Amino acid sequence: MPAGKKNKMNRIVILSFAVIAVVLAIFAVLISVPQKQVPCQPNDGLCPSQCSAETDSDCPRTRTANLGSVKHCLNDADCIAVKPICGNLDCGFNDGQCKSNKYCATAIGKDYSAAWTGAIVKCLDPVVANCESLTNYKVACASGTCITLGRAST
Repeated sequence: MPAGKKNKMNRIVILSFAVIAVVLAIFAVLISVPQKQVPCQPNDGLCPSQCSAETDSDCPRTRTANLGSVKHCLNDADCIAVKPICGNLDCGFNDGQCKSNKYCATAIGKDYSAAWTGAIVKCLDPVVANCESLTNYKVACASGTCITLGRAST
């Protein structure tokens, strides 16, 4: 190989290593810059991981944020019948407010019963439902979700 081409190849290799070194140096600087922690402020639409409902009103009272988690089950024994919050099957125990409806019972995982019964949710309408006792409802686990089957056989 002629000396001119060899020198050109050496320059390309050296330049490639220099570019790689500069890119790695930039990444190292970016990684070493400390992240600014977002403060806990109510009504900013954020709930940073270090905040709780007591320090930031945007945070839920619990980290369980959906009914899918509350209704999850492995077998029928995991489920219990409860009154729907505000009589609405779409309300969860960590909602701030919910539109009222007229359902009498729903099924949730029994591990969530204390949080469910202790929920403080503002119902947007009066809850008007003439319901029988929850013991009259049969619940089951269907496809990993607690469901209400209707009245229990007596």
